[in-house]
Amino acid sequence: MPVPQAGLACLHRFVNKLWRLSQESEGKCINAVQWLEMITFDVLREMAFGEGFECVEKDKAILLYKLHPWIDLIFKHLFEVTLADNRPRRLDAEMPRKDFFTHIANKVLAGEVEQEEMTAHASTLVLAGGETTATCLTAAMYHLLKTPATLEKLTTEILARYKSYGEIDAASVMQLLYLQAVVNEALRIHPPGSQVFRRVSPGCHIDSYWVPKGVCH
Repeated sequence: MPVPQAGLACLHRFVNKLWRLSQESEGKCINAVQWLEMITFDVLREMAFGEGFECVEKDKAILLYKLHPWIDLIFKHLFEVTLADNRPRRLDAEMPRKDFFTHIANKVLAGEVEQEEMTAHASTLVLAGGETTATCLTAAMYHLLKTPATLEKLTTEILARYKSYGEIDAASVMQLLYLQAVVNEALRIHPPGSQVFRRVSPGCHIDSYWVPKGVCH
């Protein structure tokens, strides 16, 4: 499935914004974690309901809910109200955009899925998917910058496959083996879900591969 143009445009704005910030930083640090959270929330909401939070454009991150536990509850409630308000537009049969949320919208229109279930899926997608995706991207960025040889190999693979943003789609991305390895390694080293029970290898063979003692998997 092709990546929606709206999502690509959002990513393009993010790259340009981060590049400008790096040029203006004068050697000072940039909070990449915050910016990655902003772009993931923007893209996911853009893909779900046709408009983002405009975090990147307005330089405003959705981070207030991290200050106090009760703010998290209020934020989630207000967000679900917003999803319910946007639901009719997303179910518009005349809507031309096609993305991964189109399928569930079609199920709702066919009467196979309740509208409330659609809202619940959208809430999970944006709220749960946004922060966990940002965590994975942060880990990947850190380790890629820490190991230039890996970054160069990944860059070479991507540039050899694509000449422009418009060529990128989910099917072809899955065929980029080194990119998949980078993402999986980032997920292994820094699991986004803190409740995941990680195992430490005692030093053993797994599927004919030697896993050294102390490696988490």
